[in-house]
Amino acid sequence: MMKKDGYESGSKTFDLGVWKLCVHGRAEQADKLCKEAEERGVTIKSTVCEVDPRFDEKKNAKKEKPKRETLPMKIERKRRGRGLGTQAELCEEAE
Repeated sequence: MMKKDGYESGSKTFDLGVWKLCVHGRAEQADKLCKEAEERGVTIKSTVCEVDPRFDEKKNAKKEKPKRETLPMKIERKRRGRGLGTQAELCEEAE
């Protein structure tokens, strides 16, 4: 939108963009933005950024859902809770 109106991004805009991308753990995109700024002749301050723990990929790794319990598994679990034993144990007793 700014480009359509004739405005060009300055050093502050690029600094903020690179810093935010680094904080969010997107170093590749931040590097691309730095190269774009260099191509346009805009100077950027070099700073060291730490990844915010809220955006750390290791911490937000998807957890595996527990497998959905089937009807036979549920029946067996309830029998064990009442002390009746498993279905295999009940079949052995009946023989």
